[in-house]
Amino acid sequence: MLNYKMTNKELSIYNFLNKVENSLEEGQYEGALDCILNARDILAGNRLPHYKMDNKELSVWAYLNETEFYLENSQYERTLDYILDARDILAGVRCGDFEDDFLE
Repeated sequence: MLNYKMTNKELSIYNFLNKVENSLEEGQYEGALDCILNARDILAGNRLPHYKMDNKELSVWAYLNETEFYLENSQYERTLDYILDARDILAGVRCGDFEDDFLE
């Protein structure tokens, strides 16, 4: 984890992503989709008016959108790849697409 301490919000999302991985491995695709949507709601701060995502959160949001698309098109292996990448971004192991220096 490269000495990165996740916030409670990031930890909640990370736990949902773990549940997505488990659901995919067990063939419970409806459950996986529910977890993706819950993680996205937490990420977007849907319960907080005027919440603005930072670059890391925006990167994870984009990955979750992709996972929803791949899951709905029965591309389960690709879905899992995106879930694992999103989890790595949250943990600080991987740089998100919107965190690149050239975008700032």
